[in-house]
Amino acid sequence: AEYMGAHVHDDCTKNSMKVVVLGSGVFGLSAAHELARRGYHVTLIEQGPVPNPSASSVDLNRIIRADYGQDAFYFDLADKAMQRWEIVNRKWPSEVFHPVGLLVTSLTATLEEGSFIAESMKLIEKNNKRSVLCDSTFLKTNFPAWDHNVYPLGYVNPAAGYAESGRAIQYLANDCRSMGVTIRDHTRLAHICYNADGSLVTGVTVQSGEVIPCDRLIVAGGSWTPTIIPDLQDCMWAAGQPVIYLRPKPEKAHLFAADKFPVFCADIAKTGFYGFPLKDGVVKIGNHGVGRRVHPDDNRSLTADELQRFKEFIETSLPDLADAEIVKSGLCFYCDTWDGNFYIDYHPRCFNLMVASGGSGHGFKFLPVIGSIIADVMERRPNPYAHRFQWR
Repeated sequence: AEYMGAHVHDDCTKNSMKVVVLGSGVFGLSAAHELARRGYHVTLIEQGPVPNPSASSVDLNRIIRADYGQDAFYFDLADKAMQRWEIVNRKWPSEVFHPVGLLVTSLTATLEEGSFIAESMKLIEKNNKRSVLCDSTFLKTNFPAWDHNVYPLGYVNPAAGYAESGRAIQYLANDCRSMGVTIRDHTRLAHICYNADGSLVTGVTVQSGEVIPCDRLIVAGGSWTPTIIPDLQDCMWAAGQPVIYLRPKPEKAHLFAADKFPVFCADIAKTGFYGFPLKDGVVKIGNHGVGRRVHPDDNRSLTADELQRFKEFIETSLPDLADAEIVKSGLCFYCDTWDGNFYIDYHPRCFNLMVASGGSGHGFKFLPVIGSIIADVMERRPNPYAHRFQWR
């Protein structure tokens, strides 16, 4: 399983330390995989099935891109992840990463200095990667589903694409099991067990009353994390972000195939809308914004206002989807942090309690590289990326 990690430290490979990981999303499974690879005894506890359809990691697809405006840190980490996705494709039973390209459109006819589009293109070029600038004529010719009058400018990043996220999580869970990780699904946490002064975790109690002892506890609970560690409620929270799935009319379906309709971000800094080509007969469109604060066990139905916003976007931007059937809709529950950066660090007042969460709607793409960051932090080893994810 060399494809998932970086360097293996020889002194860790026969470690007898017991590690419990809470949560089977991308952070939890990636951490469990890497720690098992380093020789730890890992038990992963998941309140639902694995994969859990309630987790933000588990869905039809997720965008895989290194386009991050002027943020060179995430560009570099995402670029490394994309290289590893290519390796993952060769290792797993079927390809899950599809580099169909990413279309980033602009509502304005000029590249605005400092905009996400302008800065993304600069960083792509600076790192000797390729992007293709496109005007309304290019859009009309190559991507005919789009209203080219609405989006006079944009670019295509041909290296980006999407991953079949639910399938990737299933394959990663299978890999974890084959490496000796004990996965306890349908096992709900009752509480964390601490020593007398709360400076040390001794284990976790699950709802059956069973106590599972551990030497390290990693809370990777996604949107449930701030309910598990209340200290984090001012720093991260569950946010519902709306998503819909549309089935185009049969005579229009060809317009949404990947060769004519790559993954897109429709001037996302202004509109929030992004989406995917036809997959399993449906086009998925989401809106990435502030979302609405929720409890992770809340109802996930969309409001009439949320559905109306999608309707207006589709009618103006993608008119050939205006008569498509909405086959499914709902909220995707992010674990948002106050600054959009993940939390991968020890609790400042508890020696062996770690958090690995706060994906903030952009964590999935790092599946092939995030496990080694979490494992290095757990081992208190230096990692060139860990500083961005410190407790703050």
